[in-house]
Amino acid sequence: MSDHKASNFSLSSYFERIGFKSDGIPEPTLETLQKLHYLHLHSIPFENLALHYGTKKEILIDSESIFNKLVVQKRGGYCFEQNGLFSKVLKELGYNFYTGMASVASEVDGKFRYLGRSHMVSIVKYEEQLYLADVGFGSAGLSAILPLKEDISFSAIDNQEFRFKRTTHPTGSHLDWSSTGFLLESRYLTPTETEWKPAYYFTLTEFTYDDYELSNYYTSTNPGVIFRQHVMVTMPTLDGRVTLFDRSLKIRNQEGIATKTILENDEEVMLALKEHFGIVIDLE
Repeated sequence: MSDHKASNFSLSSYFERIGFKSDGIPEPTLETLQKLHYLHLHSIPFENLALHYGTKKEILIDSESIFNKLVVQKRGGYCFEQNGLFSKVLKELGYNFYTGMASVASEVDGKFRYLGRSHMVSIVKYEEQLYLADVGFGSAGLSAILPLKEDISFSAIDNQEFRFKRTTHPTGSHLDWSSTGFLLESRYLTPTETEWKPAYYFTLTEFTYDDYELSNYYTSTNPGVIFRQHVMVTMPTLDGRVTLFDRSLKIRNQEGIATKTILENDEEVMLALKEHFGIVIDLE
């Protein structure tokens, strides 16, 4: 994603933000990509706080705003911010990639519907193999980059498994000549093994900054979208995952056992944000 507004971008500042140790600029290897993906997820929380606290209630996704918020201010962001920043890093390091869009699966009463394309991902090509990189899908997101291979399950951190299915759009016409893409599915392995569930569907079509601007406007301003309705903050930890949903704070360990605390007021929310996510918000 490029909007030609990245005058403040600094690889060294990004590396410091996520705790990546490097003597100079690293080579664009698969090992480096996997390490950057892991450290990014464990350092920059997924969050939509800008839509609930502050005066403007907006999310800006130009490169300069993203870098200032996620790196300089040490805040988090949602998919267009997270993957927008990560794609800038991939470009600076010389990876062969482009960014795409996915339709997120939403479960209601045990049935899934697929929302309009409103989730940003990165498709990386390394030694003739395509990989999916996604640091911006929240609590159900990828914990590692995954090769686009069908019907093979990939174990990852956070007690999850992932797999891809090559298919036409799950709610589309399913005609023989309609385009095909990949359905990403996941399941948890502990404390009990869950059923495979769809996360999102995407094709290998490339999208650009203008596409993301349209989608970001919708997801950040439409009152019917979940990001406008609820406070959402989450980040994996070395021992599991911590998530804040409105005033419910849930801490889950590697065995999948969770403890939940209901926060009583904004003061307790601010304390939880600082303690668990390193986020400081001025309510004045």
